[in-house]
Amino acid sequence: MRDEYDVDLFCGWFMQNWNEGVSISAVTLSALGARRIALDIDICDGSDTE
Repeated sequence: MRDEYDVDLFCGWFMQNWNEGVSISAVTLSALGARRIALDIDICDGSDTE
């Protein structure tokens, strides 16, 4: 099914502090990998305050 579509999976992660963490489960990563889907993550920390 992946051959029929172009998948663009993008996630934005906006942190309150510079030292936060997030976890993506092995099941989710495996499911993405099986479908040859790359996961792009844009990480923004809380240091850029206006």
